[in-house]
Amino acid sequence: MHTVQEKYPGRAYYLPLHTVTENGLEEIGSLNEGYPQMVPIFFVKGAKDDEGIPRQDGLTTEQLLKTARMFLEAVNTEHLSNPYTLSAIEHIQEAEKMLKARAEDRAKRGVQGTYKK
Repeated sequence: MHTVQEKYPGRAYYLPLHTVTENGLEEIGSLNEGYPQMVPIFFVKGAKDDEGIPRQDGLTTEQLLKTARMFLEAVNTEHLSNPYTLSAIEHIQEAEKMLKARAEDRAKRGVQGTYKK
């Protein structure tokens, strides 16, 4: 049900679209059928200091986490509010906090935007 097709590990993923039917939530696409009903997710790749490393335009992990959090916050209201969704929101917020701390640490050490540790 929650399929994620890993097309190129660390670079590109495809997610099938879903529809609501009288039977509930159903996937309406797969890589086996081609891409028309698949949503591509490409992650940004590359290094600012090494043009030899392949570059790719795309999204950041932070963007996807923020999008998921914003969606859950929007639907976790009034009669739909529940502790499971609240906990998921809190865990996403913690992940966002850790990634921000990592970026700040890397910037302070001068390695942000590179493949240096």
